[in-house]
Amino acid sequence: MQNAGSLVVLGSINADHILNLQSFPTPGETVTGNHYQVAFGGKGA
Repeated sequence: MQNAGSLVVLGSINADHILNLQSFPTPGETVTGNHYQVAFGGKGA
């Protein structure tokens, strides 16, 4: 088996956590969301 080559990534990667809410919570309030997703971005993604 051959050796695999090297991989170098220069840059950044970000993960956005997105949650749909009916309204923003007031201080101390707990609210539930109806849809959650993670979106990746950044220069190294």
